[in-house]
Amino acid sequence: MRAIRITGYGGNEVISLDEVPLPAIQDHQLLVRVHASSVNPIDWKVREGYLRAMLDPPLPAQILGGDFSGVVEQVGTAVTGFKAGDEVYGAAGRGLWADYVAVDAAVAAHKPKSLDHVHAAAVPIVALTSWQSLFEGGGLKAGQTVLIHAAAGGVGGFGVQFAHQAGARVVGTASAANADYVRGLGADEVIDYRTVDFSTVLHDLDLVADYAGGVSLDRSYSVLKPGGTLISIVAEPDKEQAEKAHISAKRFRMHPDPARLEEFGALFDAGKLKLEIAATFSLNEVAEALDRSKAAHTRGKLVIRLVE
Repeated sequence: MRAIRITGYGGNEVISLDEVPLPAIQDHQLLVRVHASSVNPIDWKVREGYLRAMLDPPLPAQILGGDFSGVVEQVGTAVTGFKAGDEVYGAAGRGLWADYVAVDAAVAAHKPKSLDHVHAAAVPIVALTSWQSLFEGGGLKAGQTVLIHAAAGGVGGFGVQFAHQAGARVVGTASAANADYVRGLGADEVIDYRTVDFSTVLHDLDLVADYAGGVSLDRSYSVLKPGGTLISIVAEPDKEQAEKAHISAKRFRMHPDPARLEEFGALFDAGKLKLEIAATFSLNEVAEALDRSKAAHTRGKLVIRLVE
């Protein structure tokens, strides 16, 4: 089968499309024919070696790609709830830019019927990240006001929808070109980060969901009310600034939750969630996809197609 591997850490020169053996599954796993897998910022960061402290396998290694949509080809002997032929999706760690993957059944969910594989593959990591950061990490409740940075991106777009549906007042940062798109997702107010310093016009917020990092994170401490919460998925917040502002600040990391993915599927099938695909790429175009992801400012999601 085909698989994307890296031969070292660096730029696109370390990307290799190789022929590798089909993976063997364990009793608790599924063998999935991957139809599509999304591109996330962590992929180019893994490629460049930023996560070597966590991921540093012998090279060449198949460690890019974190979520998938495909069809079950084989079921482990201890697996229940899935059978060959089932369409599934999920967030399954790393190494998913390949024709076939062995994934734990405990991270897989049935694909939403209303989504094709390209759209389904774009959901797991970003939707789980946004939902968990808002409600598990941030404790968001109806009637509160949340600021969502990078509101037009993959994580931010879901965050706007989830927060709006939960009854929160939603403020998003986005470019002027994406303002109408973000309002269409449910934002009550959109601030153009290119022309307006949000920290000069916002105050007394309950929650800031930082999906951008950099200056967005640096300016977020002052817009929260005392007792408010700052959640970042990009970087570790500054504890001294948080203490000075009398707020709670923490970094949040997504964890697999197939039950939640089943709920997202029901919402998609009921027409209550939407998703935009910015571009799709073949396995031969992975380098271009990573460059596009690293450049940021993408509306919606980038997806690798493995089955045409």
